Amino acid sequence: MTVAQIAYHKPQTDAFEKFYFALSRYPRPLAYIEATFVETMEKTGIPAFKLPKKYSANHKDAWFVFKLYKKDYGHVYLFDRVIVDGLPFYQFDPDKDYSHWYAPQKKRLTV
Repeated sequence: MTVAQIAYHKPQTDAFEKFYFALSRYPRPLAYIEATFVETMEKTGIPAFKLPKKYSANHKDAWFVFKLYKKDYGHVYLFDRVIVDGLPFYQFDPDKDYSHWYAPQKKRLTV
């Protein structure tokens, strides 16, 4: 039996986290719910899961699509894109650095 998982320490995973937190109205730490996403993808046989519109920040269903890579030691899911209304909403770009996606805080001026 092979064990599937979302790849750790990959640019695709950083992009997935960024886009998930941007679209989710109730973001939870992904470390706690990634297993649920993988379980859903394994049960359906489709490398994608849906963020329902009631949990989505834009009030539309968002599909997170992955690419499945089969390895001898287990399957690995790599994030590919987000689809909203049948159109790509976010797409993984290998040229971007997703590890530093947090916006810098503006310094407060004090007198």
